[in-house]
Amino acid sequence: MNEVAFSRKADRLVDIEFRAGGAPRVVVRGDVDFRRAPEIREAIANLLEQGRKRVDVHLADVVFMDSSGISALLDSVRLARENNARLVLVSPTRQLMHLLEVSGFEPLFEFEQLPSAVIPPVPRPVRPSVYWQMSEFSVPCDPELVADIRHRVAQIADSMPFTTEEIEDVKLAVGEAATNAFRYGCPGGRADSIRVRCIGDSGALTVEITDSGAGFDPGLVPQPALGSLEMGGRGLFFMKLAMDEVDFRWLDKGTCVRMVKHVKAPPPPAGQ
Repeated sequence: MNEVAFSRKADRLVDIEFRAGGAPRVVVRGDVDFRRAPEIREAIANLLEQGRKRVDVHLADVVFMDSSGISALLDSVRLARENNARLVLVSPTRQLMHLLEVSGFEPLFEFEQLPSAVIPPVPRPVRPSVYWQMSEFSVPCDPELVADIRHRVAQIADSMPFTTEEIEDVKLAVGEAATNAFRYGCPGGRADSIRVRCIGDSGALTVEITDSGAGFDPGLVPQPALGSLEMGGRGLFFMKLAMDEVDFRWLDKGTCVRMVKHVKAPPPPAGQ
């Protein structure tokens, strides 16, 4: 059995395993969003700079990944190509595979140990007590709270007849919108706040995220083509892929992004 040497720090998202006779393995775990995604890019770049011709990225322990994490992987595969090296994604999660498939990025990667075939999604029944509901809250302008916003919105989505995949879509879009609000919509820093409003009913989940910034014209943000390695605009790109409707409103003091995920009609019973 090959011995494995570890390069590990307790507060890091990424560990590096050096295996005798094998490619180094970058092990990623936990939530991967804009706060920690650069660690992936840095770890892979360092290995490629050492002349490694293959780097494995182990993803089985990833809980959630947003566009920043996917961007880190895309930047890394481009860097590997420039160095005539291979980047292999090992044990990617179903959420990641779903995002890579719908975005057209899947052909850019090499995979090992893919997740088992996904069982056709079956919407869960709506609990009558939460058939219609609304949640509205504010949080301080602290990027560390993005995960909390995702969690609170997911609680409403989870009570609706969405598939697990659709709930992951909602979490992704909400995380992207909240990240943009924290990064670009808080001119007063931590003195500002972000407002979140969610409405769930029999037809759709509507999420509005409002900040106090001047806003931007989404039409001026370059959108990457499906499967493109070009940088820029990936957050908005994934928001639009994940939700059925995305629009922006400019208020007297701030910007509001409104996102809608429609409830798909359940399939008719067998034999009808």
